Amino acid sequence: MLRSFHYYEPEEENRIRKEMKDSALFEREIETAGKFAKAQKQCGGRRQAADVCPICRSRNIAPFYEKWGVQYFRCDICYSVFADVDTETEEKYRCFPELVQIRTSAEYQEKAAYSRRQMWNELLDWLKFRTYRYLGKNTGLRILDYGNRYQGLIDLIQKSDLCGSYELRNSILSAQQNDTEKNTAPADVVLCLDDIQHETDPVSFLKEVKQSLSPEGLLFLSTRVGGGFDILTLRENNRNVFPYEHIMMPSKEGIRILLEAAGYEMLEITTPGTFDWNYVKANKKGLSEGEYFLRYFMDTATTGMEAEFQRFLQQSGLSSYAQVVAGPVASSAPGEGAHRGLL
Repeated sequence: MLRSFHYYEPEEENRIRKEMKDSALFEREIETAGKFAKAQKQCGGRRQAADVCPICRSRNIAPFYEKWGVQYFRCDICYSVFADVDTETEEKYRCFPELVQIRTSAEYQEKAAYSRRQMWNELLDWLKFRTYRYLGKNTGLRILDYGNRYQGLIDLIQKSDLCGSYELRNSILSAQQNDTEKNTAPADVVLCLDDIQHETDPVSFLKEVKQSLSPEGLLFLSTRVGGGFDILTLRENNRNVFPYEHIMMPSKEGIRILLEAAGYEMLEITTPGTFDWNYVKANKKGLSEGEYFLRYFMDTATTGMEAEFQRFLQQSGLSSYAQVVAGPVASSAPGEGAHRGLL
């Protein structure tokens, strides 16, 4: 497995500072998500087993913070962070009409396509390089995409040489794809990009995903990381993390545990996030009074120092955003190891 944590070198320093979200639209998203969360009765939105980590099943968990009436916990064994939310309430959030209306609007989709274009092109390059590395090919692949809510990204994938066939699942845009027939052949590639954060039972979800993946196929997973810098530093004051948008944030260790539990081999994990420092700096008022080092650094650091600090987070695996490549564990004869080699 690739254990190093590669990072994207910014083309220029202000790229680290670039915001991918339109501020007015993001404010509407937060307001609408908060409206949904605060309307839920605490007794109606609790998990069946809130005293157990949903990733490693440990009972060594402790309250981490509360936001909008939703309690978040942190596991002392796998270091993952998760919210006390039940499946039914989370599914209602995904389909909340007011939020869906914002995210499927032409304004939202067009602005996302404009601001995220460079990031999506880099994502596509990542998919091409990794599929060739592990599959020996990167054209004409059967792609199954979970939870993608950006039409611009869908179009980019479908128009690329990477894609031979495409199917979208669990997305607010699924009805717009006009795909009445499901692909019966197993997928070469399954994309779960920023989708597992919505799952109350991530192990069961990944087991279900594996049923649609070829035994030689690849799972590409991206997620918020519970052990990331801004997650642990800001807690409830992180404006970019909120119920019910982020209810499952596995740590790097937690990602490995849940993949193994679901029958996958983790081939590589990287933490190429570029916004951790920006998120903390933008939420300076949310820092605890005892965060003397961070306050001092904010007041005195140059732009170059800030960029180097972000690179340190990326290289050290301490960013709150992870990209993962995994594959189904191959069956093997007794006494023989099952390992996916590089091509």
